[in-house]
Amino acid sequence: MNKIMSKPFFAIVLFLVTIASQAKEGPPPPPPPAPPVGLPIDGNLYILLFVSLAFGIYKIYNNKMIKTSK
Repeated sequence: MNKIMSKPFFAIVLFLVTIASQAKEGPPPPPPPAPPVGLPIDGNLYILLFVSLAFGIYKIYNNKMIKTSK
């Protein structure tokens, strides 16, 4: 390695190759956009599922109470 680095031509070529390999990579990609403010869509779906399940249980319970009271 010392012989190679002692010759200026090889040192310049090695320097240019390292610069070219770094330039070939290019700039890093931009960061992804930030998520929107508020609950995510999945969170809203879970809330909708819970509300619909609670409403269904209420309707079944209410319907059974009406039938048993008659």
